[in-house]
Amino acid sequence: TRGMLKLATPTLPLAVPVAHAVMASRFAYPLARMVGALRARAPRADIDEFMLALRRMSPRAYWYTLRGMVEGHAWDVARTVQVPTLIVAASNDLLVPLGEMERMRDAMPHAHWMRVDDAGHAGLLEAGSEIAEAVRVFLVDHGLEPPHEVGEHAPVPPS
Repeated sequence: TRGMLKLATPTLPLAVPVAHAVMASRFAYPLARMVGALRARAPRADIDEFMLALRRMSPRAYWYTLRGMVEGHAWDVARTVQVPTLIVAASNDLLVPLGEMERMRDAMPHAHWMRVDDAGHAGLLEAGSEIAEAVRVFLVDHGLEPPHEVGEHAPVPPS
């Protein structure tokens, strides 16, 4: 993957208009659903807004960030992390597979683990309330956020 991304870098000026056209088309959402990149609970309006934001980003900055994420790793230091850590893993993420997230969990046995079923790479859009509640509980449990007082509007977990 690293080599392919590096080799493809010179084609970026040609690929960007095509990528933007696909992201702007009415077929982006069903195509992403068809290839498994999005789950059924991904709200189309939210995905459309996300695609608009992607089209507004600098393609060059996005590309080099993607390359950096693929080229870098931190497996050698994962066991040394001493701060409270919450690992959120989407069970159907095609870009960051569950197996890699389980590997991270195993490398960081002190970390808290959350597996989000029926969510993919767009997990924050697909299961935002569920993930937000888990993050809030994690922060409260670690004294990083005060608990909600009675009468405050605390998030209600989905039933």
